Amino acid sequence: MIDDQNFEKAIRTKLVQHESDVPDAMWSGIESRLLKRVPNKVPLYRRIMWYSAAAIVMGVIVTVALWQYPDKEISAPLAVNEDYTVPTITQPSISNLHSSIESPSVETPQFLPVSSPQSQSQTKQETQTDSKIEIVETNKMNESQVENRSNNTKSEQYDSQSYRKKLEDFENDGKKLKEADLAITEPMKKGKSNGLKFGLMASNATSGNSKNPAKAIRTRNPLMMMSAKRNPVYEFDHKMPLSAGATVSKSLAKNWELESGIIYTYLYSKYHSTNGNGSQELHYLGIPIDIIYRFARVKRASFYASAGGKVDFYLTGQQKDEGHDKGISGSGYKKLEHENVQFSVQAKLGAALTLYKQTELYLEPHIAYYIENNSSIHNIWKDKPFNFGLTLGIRTGF
Repeated sequence: MIDDQNFEKAIRTKLVQHESDVPDAMWSGIESRLLKRVPNKVPLYRRIMWYSAAAIVMGVIVTVALWQYPDKEISAPLAVNEDYTVPTITQPSISNLHSSIESPSVETPQFLPVSSPQSQSQTKQETQTDSKIEIVETNKMNESQVENRSNNTKSEQYDSQSYRKKLEDFENDGKKLKEADLAITEPMKKGKSNGLKFGLMASNATSGNSKNPAKAIRTRNPLMMMSAKRNPVYEFDHKMPLSAGATVSKSLAKNWELESGIIYTYLYSKYHSTNGNGSQELHYLGIPIDIIYRFARVKRASFYASAGGKVDFYLTGQQKDEGHDKGISGSGYKKLEHENVQFSVQAKLGAALTLYKQTELYLEPHIAYYIENNSSIHNIWKDKPFNFGLTLGIRTGF
């Protein structure tokens, strides 16, 4: 039995005898075929479709990015919290997209010695098939990447819109909070006006009773005079004073106002004795001067206090009475005249309700003191110098 070395040696010796020379033209032909690379060609219509798809995708991405970028900068929210910072909105980057849309790389095939033209054509077909499969897989991968990036862009767009909406809501809440805080801490800021207010008012005061001597009766009715000899005291019943007028006020620094106007007052009294009864009517025209301070405001309501004085000028008046004694009756009439003016001081607390813009309805309880003027005419101001009253009015500004 021969070993492997001897067997291989025997085969070589036999094959050497069967060697034949190959023509040089054949080797050069084989060499030319081996050195010629088979190009991995992609059909022209496929390349056009590929480049068109890439351009469309890039156009869509750029359009979405430009549309997402805001036209103007978002204003910072109210300085409620100093540590609050506005997050920045970053644009989607499209630089990485170029790398994903590059042409697929085709590896250079390694050529082996070709034994026959049939095997060479079979190898060429397999190479083209592999290249087509690789291109299809690359297209699918790029389409999935573009779809993922589109979804990410849409989610970032929705996040940006929701953030801007939340930011606007936060700014509106901050403005409402600031307005409410200013309404409480700084209630009396002046509006855009010249500070003048005109108003109409009406007021009344408390009534009273008094006992007056005979000289308070100015009619000189004989029957009433006869009654005065027996009973020299007359009972006066002073009815409620009624006033009406117009006012004008001027806003001063801070929350102060100065108010004046013209006010008409009507005083009516009844008197009686054992032998008769009568009535008295008096008419006055007054000019008040008040200083007002507004100290609080709650929504549309404001509250204030005022103090000042008033001077009343006597206009006209009269007394009428009717007496009787032992079946005899008689009447008397006297027009009252005197030159003394009436001074008074007063204090008020007021509440005003704004109806529309600078128009307000107000209510003022007040107390007044009427100074003695040495007049011979008796009225409630003379007999009851302390007087309480209530004023109702309306003011409007311009």
